Amino acid sequence: MSKFEYNFDTLNNLLRVKLLKNATLYKNHDFTIDEVAILKEMTTAYVGGQMSLEISDLIEEVFSVRGLSNKLEKIEIIKSLVKKGVVEIGSTNIFAFEPNNRAVENQPLLDILHSSLSLSHKFLYILEGRIQEETKEIDAYKNNFEFIEDKLQKVYLYMDKRDRTILEAEVKKLDEKIAKRLENSDIEFPLQKIIEEKELSKNEEVILLAVLSEEYSFFANVRSLRSVDNLIELVSLERYEKFENRALFRENSKLIKSGLFELETSVHFVNEQKSFSNEEIYITDEVLHTIEGG
Repeated sequence: MSKFEYNFDTLNNLLRVKLLKNATLYKNHDFTIDEVAILKEMTTAYVGGQMSLEISDLIEEVFSVRGLSNKLEKIEIIKSLVKKGVVEIGSTNIFAFEPNNRAVENQPLLDILHSSLSLSHKFLYILEGRIQEETKEIDAYKNNFEFIEDKLQKVYLYMDKRDRTILEAEVKKLDEKIAKRLENSDIEFPLQKIIEEKELSKNEEVILLAVLSEEYSFFANVRSLRSVDNLIELVSLERYEKFENRALFRENSKLIKSGLFELETSVHFVNEQKSFSNEEIYITDEVLHTIEGG
């Protein structure tokens, strides 16, 4: 069972609010009134079972505009939401691992206008209260699991990676937020101690966090984050990196040799002549017990 609670206040507020300036997304998050209007329309459709909307129809419905030139003027709002990682163009696969390096800045406006738009899993987590509201005051961590929850946010930044520049900026912002909360906290966090003592690289840290998220069922409807193949895909921003990052899971690698993980290989038979192997890693019981403060 997950140790983390859901909070649907932001979702309920967005669905019910009449004046958009009173929306939680506008007051506590970095969204404009026009962006909130788009997100409200898309969220209402999503809750009703519609996973994506045509951008041309969406702009016409939200802003009551017709005509090609008037609609094209609103594309900047869509592009801003894409850059913030809360919507995706031309995809309804909210848990895709493959990087989407198609820069929206270089995409023709007409191409965007006649594409579909879907909510990203990052935005869905905002609606579920899994991504905390941005506040001016940085609070101290109240307990160990509150810290772990913040750290696990780094995993879905990698899951939602669009290009290296955007990912690095978002990771930096998250790390700075965590660092400030740590400064204000007077308790120790075993997970942070492990990361520092083992001198984990950024990819090794993400792998540890990803497998830890499996222990808590933190992400719903995601391909196994214990699978070595999926983990390699997660931390690889370019295709060539997939070959380099496989070394992270060798028997003599830091992750395995240090005792953080156990590597298990299973063989699956398709028929008598054909079979395939699958590798998965598990956090050792001792390490998991330590992370939980035991």
